[in-house]
Amino acid sequence: MLLAPVVAALVLSFGAVYWMQNATTARIVQAQAAQQTDLQAIAQVAEFSHVLVDVHATLLRTMEDAQKHQTTLPTRRNIVNQLNALEPQLQQLMHAPLLQETAPMAALSAAFTQYHASALRASALTALQAQQAGPMSTQVNTHYLELFSAAAAVGEYVTGQAVERQRSRSGQFLASNQHLLWSSLGVLVMAFLLVHILVRRTHRDLLAITEGLEQLQQHPDAAPQLPAIEHLLLHRRGEIQTMAQALLHLSHAYERQRQAEEQAFTLSFYDPLTQLPNRRMLVERIRQLHSQHPQSAAALLILDIDNFKSFNDLQGHSAGDYALQETAKRLAHNAPSNSLTARVSGNAFAVLLWHLKEPETQALHIAEALAQDVRRPVSWLGREYLFSASMGITLFSGKLANLDEPLKNAEAAMYVAKGQGRGAIQFYDPTIQARLQEQLQAGI
Repeated sequence: MLLAPVVAALVLSFGAVYWMQNATTARIVQAQAAQQTDLQAIAQVAEFSHVLVDVHATLLRTMEDAQKHQTTLPTRRNIVNQLNALEPQLQQLMHAPLLQETAPMAALSAAFTQYHASALRASALTALQAQQAGPMSTQVNTHYLELFSAAAAVGEYVTGQAVERQRSRSGQFLASNQHLLWSSLGVLVMAFLLVHILVRRTHRDLLAITEGLEQLQQHPDAAPQLPAIEHLLLHRRGEIQTMAQALLHLSHAYERQRQAEEQAFTLSFYDPLTQLPNRRMLVERIRQLHSQHPQSAAALLILDIDNFKSFNDLQGHSAGDYALQETAKRLAHNAPSNSLTARVSGNAFAVLLWHLKEPETQALHIAEALAQDVRRPVSWLGREYLFSASMGITLFSGKLANLDEPLKNAEAAMYVAKGQGRGAIQFYDPTIQARLQEQLQAGI
């Protein structure tokens, strides 16, 4: 009988501890199930981005092959099948609990519809008309960037929601562990220590996953290193390992997305042969000068390599490409720091100068120096070739009625220079241009 209260107390204590342990286990199971659901959505977004990168890479290769007249019908069929395979993944994302009826998901669906139609149209047109590959590539890249931005927004939204939910769960786990600690009896100390160690390790693992999610949310473009998550992938089993694997997949998807965006930007604003900015980038820089430095004195130099077509026809395209690359290197290396060097057409380059104190004097001095660089011999297959460049210069300020005016005027001056003989330099003169226009109209 004396032992009855002790036995009863022990029984009650065991019952309370047993009940609390069951409650804690239930909360852990619920939290892990919720965490798994969240990470499944994150993994779906990562998988969608991964497949999209592969589809777009295939499309770009197909369009490049089209320009070389190498596109085949099976290749286009493969693109169509890959695009159609993306639709079920998009439907799965739309039905994910974290994404149902959300604005980022609606934007992703709309962007996918545009990209899907654009990609199908591009693959069809380039299969029939190879010359359409270039223009269609720009349009497809634009829709691709919009779709990737929408996918990134969905990823950030899902990550943010998962982080907030995980923070709440982590707080609940900590409170539950503290309550269990103070409620346990001495007889359960060893059992409690074992449970506590296991729970704390789980909490630490979940906290590491939460911190990894926060890093991805704060630096989606940097693809941060996640050594703690890699450790969980190697040394844990079950749900923790699955969560770590999904998180690393998402990190890799962000890195592939960043690389794809950089590639798309390079294709849009840089010349693939010389790696110089292209005409589009030059016009964009003129627009920036117009909006940010309206009072700045600027000059635009257009130089055209004389008799380049004859050299290209006689020596071959490989020699011509090498000469263009060598000229581009010289111009970019010797142009001043307050300038932009671009390739604007086949054998024509442009140098944009800004913040000039003595515009005419400085522009002429730089033009003469660049013309001298062009005249240096170019070695090809053991032989040296000499080139010269006809150059047109126009001066302007940031205030422009038409952003195409500097290019138009500099090219007009360049054509006047070519009429004067090889290696001439000519400033834009409205009077001369008007006379030439009258002569042209009279000839017509």
